[in-house]
Amino acid sequence: MPMAYNSPPNPPAMQTWAERDIVALDRLPEPVRCRIFEIVLRVRHPLYLFQDSPTRVELFAPEKPRNWHGLLRINKRLGLEASAVLYSKNTFILTVTSPREADLLETFLRCIGPKNASFLEHLCISFPAVELYQSDEPQADSFRLRQDSARVFALLKDQCTSLSTLELCVHSKNCDGMTSTSPGQRQHIPEMLSYVERHFREMQMLGRIIIKISSGDLLPETVDAMRGHGWVIAPGRGH
Repeated sequence: MPMAYNSPPNPPAMQTWAERDIVALDRLPEPVRCRIFEIVLRVRHPLYLFQDSPTRVELFAPEKPRNWHGLLRINKRLGLEASAVLYSKNTFILTVTSPREADLLETFLRCIGPKNASFLEHLCISFPAVELYQSDEPQADSFRLRQDSARVFALLKDQCTSLSTLELCVHSKNCDGMTSTSPGQRQHIPEMLSYVERHFREMQMLGRIIIKISSGDLLPETVDAMRGHGWVIAPGRGH
């Protein structure tokens, strides 16, 4: 069953932790405790986030440990250590695409709180949607992030300060001109991708960009431009 991020503590899970177990865990060296937390809390598959209401975020994780909530709520200090492992060692995928994606991300970050948001290292979101508009300078074109993508980037830069890996999904709602099936200003693709790269550079810890394709095939010039920025194109379409 999905787990709600605004759900109350789980009493059955809490009861599985006897006082002697907590004391024994607390006496272990911190590196050993963190290794135990990683064994228990690191899931082999990504964790899928979705939203059925404006204030509630659900997490789908078939292999989620039974004692997940209990381990996070042992006590304040150990819970913080466990939370750091949970959010830094797992991959979180936002299952809705732009433009609703910004709402999901904002609600998720609000539910887990700023401290846990700062632990996040690996997220999967939509490739940012970029708009081409006429600038004030004659014969010059400029780019800007679409409003929903601008919200996503602002949230990432402000709250996800440890983000090191970002997977970006290219789909029908954000791939203007980049794939064989999408119309758009293809001659502007290199400049547009350079514009997006500048936003990535504003995230100090971000070191790995992975491109995933769900609609069409990337054009050869798109592939060349992406690889020129050091981005990894996931096996599958258009690579």
